[in-house]
Order: sequence, then C-alpha cells, then structure tokens
Amino acid sequence: MIPDRERTTGSLFERMEASPARNWQGSSIHALRQSIRQNLRNILNTRSGSCRGAPELGIDEPAGAENFRESMSLAIAQCIERYEPRISHAEMQAVVSSAASPLDMTFHITARVTFNETHEVLEFDMAPNGSQHYRVD
Repeated sequence: MIPDRERTTGSLFERMEASPARNWQGSSIHALRQSIRQNLRNILNTRSGSCRGAPELGIDEPAGAENFRESMSLAIAQCIERYEPRISHAEMQAVVSSAASPLDMTFHITARVTFNETHEVLEFDMAPNGSQHYRVD
C-alpha cells in the first residue's frame, strides 16, 4: 500500500469518474445503499467477456442448466461478491412471479455490509427488464 494515500470505498465505477473520491465515514446508510445499487446495476448489466481488464465481469445466463434458478442465483451471488467490495456476503433467493412463465422471476438479494464500523444488511430486488438487462430496486 502506498503511504499517505487515502483509501476510497466507493465502487470501481465511482472511482473512475472525474468526481472526487468519496469517504463513507459520516455518510448516511441511504447514500451507501444508493451507491451500491448503482454499482450492482453496472456490474450485473455488463456482458460477460466485454471488459478486457476483467473478462469474467458480468453474468452468463446458464444455457440448458438443469436447475436454472439455482444456477442463476449462484452466478449472480458470485458476481456481486467479486465486484462489489463493500458487500461481504450476498444471499440470493429466486422468486417466480407467475406460474405461467417459470423463467419470469425476480431475484431477492440480501447483502451484508460494514458501514461506519457496524454491520448492516441491505436488501435489493433484481429482475429482467425485457431488453437483456436487469433492473435493481
């Protein structure tokens, strides 16, 4: 580590922007949640293999997977834990929206983060938006 260098805790995408680095000490949990939600939108909507610096970034929809829900849940959780460093553990639950379409599902994300030296649990819902992207609420 470089001495006298401030450690930033924003997402990779936030640190790449021209705005000054953020320090989450003293910020609100709401601001942290919004930042994490935006980063999840970015990483989960990146096509796997499209980032030269991190070719495994993004999620692949498992083709012909025997248990599609379980395979997608695992792929999403691994992507989140690998590319959102503020989340220490992510749990996924696939919720089928309609009996008519078993592939029309929402993923409920329960994420553990450390914020201002306390452990917090944040929850998000992720669903396909119909144009090969995911909506994160």
